[in-house]
Amino acid sequence: MNYTVIIILGIFALGLVLFTIIRNLKDKMNLEQKMNNDYPKTIDEKGDIDEEEDL
Repeated sequence: MNYTVIIILGIFALGLVLFTIIRNLKDKMNLEQKMNNDYPKTIDEKGDIDEEEDL
């Protein structure tokens, strides 16, 4: 009887750990995307003219 309870709790704990790891990876990817999109672009990336060009 005791082994059955320990096995059930172990499977539950393993599932909880896996769920937490997978959720953390998804949140990390979302955070990276938000940070990349939120970062202000430089003048050159916006398509402004290059001031170093010779006329």
